[in-house]
Amino acid sequence: MDILNITQPPLVDNSIIDLEYHNYQPFVTSTFEYNDEIRIPIQELDAYTLPCESMLYLEVRYELTGVVVDSTRNVGLTSTLKGYLSYNENESVKLQNAGWFPKTKVLPFTNKFNVCIPLKMLMGFFEDYKK
Repeated sequence: MDILNITQPPLVDNSIIDLEYHNYQPFVTSTFEYNDEIRIPIQELDAYTLPCESMLYLEVRYELTGVVVDSTRNVGLTSTLKGYLSYNENESVKLQNAGWFPKTKVLPFTNKFNVCIPLKMLMGFFEDYKK
């Protein structure tokens, strides 16, 4: 099948019909500090994962078979810079619940906030790799 043959009817794959979110916790249940490393290995070899939709905080490092594929520190600065460079209008509206208001000059400042941002919004690897 030639991928660029536009005269063929579209190929539709409906084999995956559901998406579930699972919470993965680290094995150690002690208190973690800022520079501590938390590893969350996924042992289910028969499960299909979609890491571009995962939600993580602080520092992110994605490894496949021990090789670092992509990483970022200071996720707040990284996501802000990446947001200004690559989010379209629809993604900006979608991320308003995460505190993303690129056209607003001043936001009310509080001491704490909590957001969930998909990895595809933080790391370029997950923007392209959606398997």
